[in-house]
Amino acid sequence: NLSLRNFFASFLLLLKIKVPILAAINGDAVGPGFFLACACDYRIADIEATLGCTSLLWGRYPVLGATLTLPRLVGPGHALEIFCGRHVNAVETHRIGLVQRLAPAGKTLEETKKVALELLEASPFGTEILLAQLRSDEALFAEAIRHETESLTQCLGRGDYKEAIKAAQEGRPPRWKT
Repeated sequence: NLSLRNFFASFLLLLKIKVPILAAINGDAVGPGFFLACACDYRIADIEATLGCTSLLWGRYPVLGATLTLPRLVGPGHALEIFCGRHVNAVETHRIGLVQRLAPAGKTLEETKKVALELLEASPFGTEILLAQLRSDEALFAEAIRHETESLTQCLGRGDYKEAIKAAQEGRPPRWKT
């Protein structure tokens, strides 16, 4: 699907932003919000937040570069658990390296602004070239997005998503094709 490919490819523009990208997670982040947070340079989560991925539980596939970013953040074992539907509370996300800072309940935006001001104290030019190095995997990110788009298209084409919805409506576990 060309429009799907173009939409996900536009996500690569994040790598061109010349300042740190901060994710303020002030509620539960599951699915696309979670994937977007994984692509950010720094994540701050509300102490009561839960993060996770339900894509595979619904016969879909992770997108927005998450198949590259999440394993790099937490390691392949934790990534596998999360991709297969495990939701992780904020304290554990901090422990496994998914989130860099926890904010008191209801104070995520204030904490994010505090971090942003701290980061602004550094040299803008030095920060820009550091980010270029930290994000130097643009080709890998582009390949991950291509792979994810193709895999999502394949998953949707198999009918697993329709089966997941039907199963939920009927109150039963999905019967996946093997």
